[in-house]
Amino acid sequence: MSAHPASAKINNPRGLSIEQAARRLGRHPATVRSWIRNGAPVEALGRSAKGHGSRVSPERLARWYANRRLPAVQAQADRREMDELAALLLDALKRSSSEAGLPLHHLLSLTEEQAAGLFFLLWKYLHLRICEQWPDDEKLPDAAVRLFRIASETARVG
Repeated sequence: MSAHPASAKINNPRGLSIEQAARRLGRHPATVRSWIRNGAPVEALGRSAKGHGSRVSPERLARWYANRRLPAVQAQADRREMDELAALLLDALKRSSSEAGLPLHHLLSLTEEQAAGLFFLLWKYLHLRICEQWPDDEKLPDAAVRLFRIASETARVG
């Protein structure tokens, strides 16, 4: 017994039409065409004649789209983590962070300014390792700017 013609189209190993894939993905066909122009995978390239368009796999398109967005999403998460880390380092500088009830820099015989400089440089290094780039000095989180300013007080006073 042969398969129903509609299911034969859906199970076509050469993929679906752009319109079919767009419906399945909940997107407009123009969006799918734009993705293809920007490097999305196609199962078979088509021609501009009606009924002879490219064939695509909705699953492969969805993976391509997710992977294309992943670096931007990851970068945003990394920025949030780095902002939080700067705030934690500033908190460690200002609070009694040791079991002895003293700020950490007192235990290390560092001035607050020296510790702030160390924490700021540590934060910049961690930014490089986590985000794979040096932080943009124009877009530092407030806590990192405060660490830098505290560290700079020695240079102004001395």
